[in-house]
Amino acid sequence: CNGIEQWANDFSSLIVACPVVPDALVQADSSQLWKDTREIRCRDRTEFVELPWAFGAGDFLRAYRPTRRLLAACIERCRYLQFALWGLSGDWASVGALEAIQQRRAYALHVDIVNHVAVRRQARAFGWRRRLKTSIEAPLMKSLHAHLARNCALGLWHGYDCYQVYSQWCKNNHNVHDVHTKPEDCISPAVLENKAREAERAPALRACYAGRATAVKGPTDWVRAVAHARGLGASVDATWIGDGPMLEEMRSLAHELKLGEHFKAPGFVGDRAQVLEVLRDGHILPFAHLTPE
Repeated sequence: CNGIEQWANDFSSLIVACPVVPDALVQADSSQLWKDTREIRCRDRTEFVELPWAFGAGDFLRAYRPTRRLLAACIERCRYLQFALWGLSGDWASVGALEAIQQRRAYALHVDIVNHVAVRRQARAFGWRRRLKTSIEAPLMKSLHAHLARNCALGLWHGYDCYQVYSQWCKNNHNVHDVHTKPEDCISPAVLENKAREAERAPALRACYAGRATAVKGPTDWVRAVAHARGLGASVDATWIGDGPMLEEMRSLAHELKLGEHFKAPGFVGDRAQVLEVLRDGHILPFAHLTPE
């Protein structure tokens, strides 16, 4: 919602076309906070277009023609076009970009993960069928995204990992950072200065991270790194905020490594102010991401 409002700062009207998440998936994931679109400040200038949730190959093929026609009509009504690529099946952004090429329209691409690499790494944790499927899909995904990048007028690559990969195919490249903190969220210069001085005499170095406890983020590597540092004599206290399929595995590993009170994994924290306070209070924020993002 914040992203849509930021777009509305620079455009008189918006068409936002997105897949609609099935109710069952919404109810199963308690780590998402939802907002009524009627509460968005620019709601009177924003048109939402619902697209099918079709990440299975069969669902995607059945929905392809009617959805492409829908996207074609949206493209014809818009002066500026941007597509946020994701994957292969169910990735309507790629379909929109293909339609823009057919209509001879200039468009921008936005990418925040090198997905043809990420899906291969994610597949390692699954059985041979998933790995076989990925070995077929990943090269196709790379080929499709390269084609779309070569034909785009503007490449907005979120983070330098993405920039390094996609800029080799695009002529007009920008390394961007899509963040949702606002100026009032930032730590003040005075508090920052006090924290820097306090860090030299603090009883422990405070490490923190906020993100999903899922394989691509390397959560167990993160826990092991904290334990390794403490094993070498470093006084480190660590907090990981975020829910995910590996949360209990993280907690179990921390217990096994005898981190005790020196490691906290509270799970999902719905209070944004509390999350920001943990980040402001931390001395270091280490990343253990296993995928180029």
